[in-house]
Amino acid sequence: MSGVHFVQQCPTCGRRLHILLDYMGRRLSCEHCGGTFTAGVDAPSPGDAIHRATQLLASVNQLRMEQAAQEDFC
Repeated sequence: MSGVHFVQQCPTCGRRLHILLDYMGRRLSCEHCGGTFTAGVDAPSPGDAIHRATQLLASVNQLRMEQAAQEDFC
C-alpha cells in the first residue's frame, strides 16, 4: 500500500476525507456520518445533495409525527 492519499468530500455530510490512493474506485463509508460513496468519483451536484437532504428531513419529520402519535395513543 502506498502512503499517498487524495482529498474527497463526503457526498452525504460534506466532510473532507483523506483517502489512500489504493482505495480509488472502491466503495467506502464516511467515518463521520456512515454515508457510502465510491472513492475518486466526482461528488454529486449541489442540486442532488439538496434533494437528498430534503428527503432526509421529510423522513425525520414523518418519524417524529409517528412517534408523537404513538405517545398520544399511550
